[in-house]
Amino acid sequence: LEPGASLELEKRSSVVIAFFDGSRQRVTGPAEVVVEQHRLDLVRGSIEPLEAIPALGDFSDLRPPRALAARPGSSEGEPERARDAILRLYPSDGAAATAEGTVLRFAPFEGARRYWLEVKNFRGRTVLEAVTGRTELEIPTGVLLPRALYRWQVRVEEPEEIDASGRGSFMTVAREPAARRDRLAAVARDTGDVSLSLLVAEMDHRLGLLHSACATLSEAFDLAGDDSALAHARKSMGCETRGYTAWAGKPAGGGE
Repeated sequence: LEPGASLELEKRSSVVIAFFDGSRQRVTGPAEVVVEQHRLDLVRGSIEPLEAIPALGDFSDLRPPRALAARPGSSEGEPERARDAILRLYPSDGAAATAEGTVLRFAPFEGARRYWLEVKNFRGRTVLEAVTGRTELEIPTGVLLPRALYRWQVRVEEPEEIDASGRGSFMTVAREPAARRDRLAAVARDTGDVSLSLLVAEMDHRLGLLHSACATLSEAFDLAGDDSALAHARKSMGCETRGYTAWAGKPAGGGE
């Protein structure tokens, strides 16, 4: 919301407004307020001050890294035959990652028992190589740098008869926005505040951390139940159609 924006709420509705400095206010309808830089001006109704959260900073620097050429299931941007491609690589295709705690994910390939994965930095140097029997791999702390470009690939390691692979690219988020996001996420976890979970998901979405955004909303939805705001956010961010959590972590071959 831009300063000067007017907000009207109907009866039995409410909204929490968080400002860049971390201050928060809840408006309960029926009400009308005008949004200012660090506060709300009350026209009618009531405003309740809430406990402050870590400063959010200016959201203008919360933007996903530039789109990259290579797409999931492709080799440096050139399509592979669908029957030979490992699909739905994440992060890739415009999605970003954090320098710490990044998990590589991909869809299971039928008949595969083990996968080989490799991550290279922008200079083409291999920074990680591993073999796993699952469709996800957590990158150890210290391997990735903030605000850096990486390319990764996965191929079927066993059985040797299967020749299937996929390639992707991603950039890591800059250090300062990632730290602001982590501070807010910690408060959201400790308090169980759904409004904070929505804010964390919005920050993740702006940063290009799409899987994290959807996972945050799913966890909040499990706690809050049928919450219309959470349901709307999940739909608007494409969590249901992208299915980021539907296949992650399955054993090779897609079994349970």
